[in-house]
Amino acid sequence: MNTRTRIIKYLQYFMVLVMTSGIIIAMYYGSIPEKYNLKSGDISPYDINATRRVTDTQTTKQRAAQAQAETPDVYLYDQNAASSSLQNVYKFLDAVIFSRQEYRNDLLEQDPESDEVIEPIAYADQLKTRLSDEIGVVLSDETSVMLIDMDDASYESLSRHLEDISSHIMSLSISEENLPVRIISEVSKAADFDVFKIDRNIPVSILNILLKPNMAYDKSATDAARALAYNTVMENPVLIEKGTRIISYGEIITPDKYELLLEMEIINTGEFDFLYLGGVILLILMIIVFVLFFIQKTEKDNIQSLRDKIAVAVAMLIPFILSFFFVKLSVFAPPVYITALLITAYYGFRAGVFMSVFLSFAVFPLTGFDPKFLFVAITGSFVASLFTIGISKRNNYALIIISTTLTCFLSTVAMDILTKSSLRETLFDSVYAVASSSVSIILALGFMPLFEMIFNSVSPLKLIELAQPGNPLLSRLFTEAPGTSQHCVMVGNLAEAAAEAIGANPLVARVGAYYHDIGKLENPDMFTENQTGYNPHDDLDPNRSVKIITSHPEAGLRLARRYRLPPIIIKMIYEHHGTSKQAFFYHKALELSKSGDMPEPDPNDFKYRTSRPSFKESAILMLADTVEAAMKSTGVNELEKAEVLIRKLVRHKIEEDQLMDSDLSFRDIEQIIQSFLHVYSGHFRIRIKYPDDNSDTK
Repeated sequence: MNTRTRIIKYLQYFMVLVMTSGIIIAMYYGSIPEKYNLKSGDISPYDINATRRVTDTQTTKQRAAQAQAETPDVYLYDQNAASSSLQNVYKFLDAVIFSRQEYRNDLLEQDPESDEVIEPIAYADQLKTRLSDEIGVVLSDETSVMLIDMDDASYESLSRHLEDISSHIMSLSISEENLPVRIISEVSKAADFDVFKIDRNIPVSILNILLKPNMAYDKSATDAARALAYNTVMENPVLIEKGTRIISYGEIITPDKYELLLEMEIINTGEFDFLYLGGVILLILMIIVFVLFFIQKTEKDNIQSLRDKIAVAVAMLIPFILSFFFVKLSVFAPPVYITALLITAYYGFRAGVFMSVFLSFAVFPLTGFDPKFLFVAITGSFVASLFTIGISKRNNYALIIISTTLTCFLSTVAMDILTKSSLRETLFDSVYAVASSSVSIILALGFMPLFEMIFNSVSPLKLIELAQPGNPLLSRLFTEAPGTSQHCVMVGNLAEAAAEAIGANPLVARVGAYYHDIGKLENPDMFTENQTGYNPHDDLDPNRSVKIITSHPEAGLRLARRYRLPPIIIKMIYEHHGTSKQAFFYHKALELSKSGDMPEPDPNDFKYRTSRPSFKESAILMLADTVEAAMKSTGVNELEKAEVLIRKLVRHKIEEDQLMDSDLSFRDIEQIIQSFLHVYSGHFRIRIKYPDDNSDTK
C-alpha cells in the first residue's frame, strides 16, 4: 500500500469517525428532554408536561404502603390447640362429675337423724381447686355451686351440649377475635337450655374459659402476605402518560412533584447523563452495523464503490440533519422520505425501503420516541419507494408526490384516531405530515441533478437523458459508426423487452445496449457493420485481427469514463462479451495452421479479456448482442429458424459459463428467449401488398 492510498484510507476513517460523532452528539442533544432550573418550593414559571410515559413513584409507594398496612394478620390452623381445648372440656366434665358424685354419695351416707347440713359449696370449692390444679382454670363460686347442685337431667343436657359445641367450634377456623362470638352463636342454637331452665350465660362463660383459638398467628406468613401486597402494587405502578400536565404555570412545586420531575430527568442538576449517551452510542452503532451488513449481504454488487457508499451516507445524513431542526415543530415534520426516493431511484427499491427504515429508527429518539412518527414514516417511505420503481417519465414525479402525501395523511389520521387524539391535534398533525412528505419529495427531486453531478450516480432522469439521440456519444456513434449505431438500437429493443419480461430494469437495459459498443469508435472501419465493401481483416493475420476486435470493450471502458457515464452502464460496456471466444478468427487461425502458414493457435489468445456479466441487465445485454449479430449475419427471417438459432446461441453461452454470475434462472432465460422471439415476430412481419385500384393517387 503506497503512501497516497494509506492517507486516503485514514482520511476515510477520520471522516466516518467525525460524521458518526456528529450524529451521536446531534441525537443526544436533540432527544434529551428540556431541563428546567427549578427546585422544591419554587413557583413554576412554566406549564410542564410529561415528556414521556413515566412511573409516578411517590404515588405508587403510597398505594403500596397502604395495601401493605391493610393486609390482615395471617393465622394458620393449629390442630394441637384444638385438641388441647377439647381435652380441657373433657377434663372439666370429668372433674365436675367426680365432685357431683362425691356430693351425692355424702348426701346418701348422711345419717337421717343428724342435724349436720351438707352444703354444696364445700364440694364447689373442691371442684375449683381440682380444675385449677388439672387444667389451670378458675370458676366463679356461683358457677361452681350451680354445677354441683343442679339436677341430673339439667347437667346431662349441659355436659352434652358443652361437648357438642366444643367439638363443632374446634372443627372451624377460630381466631381470638371471633371465638367469643362463635361461642355465643352456638350456645344460642341449643333449645334444651331453655327447657331445663339453664342460664345461657353459664355455658358461655364455661366455654370462654375452656376453649382457646385454634388459629395461631404466623408472623412469617403475615410478613410474606404484606410483602406480596406491597410488591403487587409496585409491579403495577401508577403511570403518567406522555403529555400529561405535571406542573401548571404559577403552581408551587411540592417535594412530591419535584421528585417526579427528577424522575423524568427534566430538572437541570448539572450532571451529564453518561448512561443516556451510552444508549445513543449503542443505537447509532447498531444502525451503522445493520446498514453495513445489509449492503454486504444484499447490495454489494449495487453499492460497491466508495462513491456509492458516500452517496448512500449523504442521502441518509441530509434528512437526519433536517430532522434535528424540524422535529421541534412536530414529530411528523422530519423529512425522512428524501432518503426513500433518492436511494430507490439510484440503488433500487429494496435499498430504498431498508435505508429509510434505518433512518426512521435513527430519527425516532429525536421525536421523543413517539410511535406514531415511526408508523407514518415507515409507511410513507415504503409508498415513496414503491412509486419510484421504474420511473421513466417526468410526469410520474407528480404521482410520487401525491401517493406519498396521501399515505402520510391517512396514516397520521388513523394513528390519531386510534390513540384518541383530539380533533385539533389530528388537524395539526396531518398538516405537518402532508407538508413534510410533499416537501421531502420535491427536495429529493430537486437534489437529484446535484446528486448525479457529485456522485456520478444513475437515476431514471439521468438514464432518460443518456437515451436521447442528441447525446454527444450517441451522436458520434451515429455519424462515425452508423452500422454500430443501428446494431445498438436493435440490441436496445431486444434488451428492453427481455428486462421487462423478467422484472429487471428495462431502462438500464436499453441505455446499456445503446452504449455497449462505443469502444468501436476508436476504429469503426475494423467492424463489419460499418464497412462498405473492403474488409481490412482480409489483409491481417488472425492474431492481429482478434486483438483489435476484443479490445473494443476496454476501449469503451476508457471512453465511458471520459464521458462520465454511470457506473452501472460502464460495467455493462465492460462485461457484454464476458470471457467468450472470438470464434471466427479462431477458426481462421486453425485453417492457416493446417496449411502451415502459422503455428497452431492457443484458444485463450482468442478470448475477450473482460469479466462475465455480474447482474441481470448485463447478462441480458450479452444475449441480446449475440442474438442480434447472429441474426443479421445469418440472414434468418423466419420465426421457427430464429428460435432454433436463438436457443443454440443461448445454450452456447451457458456452456461457456458466461451467465453463472448474473443471477439469471432457467425460468428467466426462457422468458428472455420468448421476448426475443416476440420482438422478431414483429420484425419479420411482411407488409400486405394491396391490389392496384387504377387510381392516380401517388
